[in-house]
Amino acid sequence: MPRTTTPKRRTPRQARSKKTVERILNAATKLLAHEGLDGFNTNRIAQEAGVGVGSVYEYFPGKDEILEPIINRLANREAETILDLLSRNENRPLESIVWLVVKRLSELYLEHHDLYVALRGVPAFRSSIGTRPSEQQVLGKIRALLQKNESKLHPIADIELTAFTLFHLVESLTYQTIEQGADRWPLERSVEEIVHAALRYIGLTPGPSSTILSNEADKAAKD
Repeated sequence: MPRTTTPKRRTPRQARSKKTVERILNAATKLLAHEGLDGFNTNRIAQEAGVGVGSVYEYFPGKDEILEPIINRLANREAETILDLLSRNENRPLESIVWLVVKRLSELYLEHHDLYVALRGVPAFRSSIGTRPSEQQVLGKIRALLQKNESKLHPIADIELTAFTLFHLVESLTYQTIEQGADRWPLERSVEEIVHAALRYIGLTPGPSSTILSNEADKAAKD
């Protein structure tokens, strides 16, 4: 995230200060989702939060410093959701796990569509995908799953690279499908295409079992 030369503002420590910061971040997130980056400025944020502009600058020197925690909160929430899903279903067939992850990720992107669209316009958001600690934990889980199922997959020369590629393949395809194809294809059809691409990349062939995989994944989601 680009840095400003303005001195760093104070960190909220008291409950009242923390609530003010939370109001500012919630207002900024809502504004970003509704109006995009064009309408994202400190005056509008202060108005939406019901605080003075001075209160905003007390904790955030500028827009970049407001964007940073918004980006981190969204990315961490997404990663934590996927981590929980992986932890609860790590003993299921890999095909079902991939299906479950793609479907849940698609739902998250649909749920927060406007916010994701706005944030994708921030270079720091795009360049940092996969680098945050919570996302690194997801990558670690993917590596572990690949190692656990290695005998079923095509030979993997570099498991870290394969996990990295699989992570970004699923993340990017899922977002682009929701962004450009949500009005063109049913969600289940898009999920199926991405799952097939991911499975073929690691050497698994879904074949005619798509419905079985989908039902297995749906059953896992309810457990």
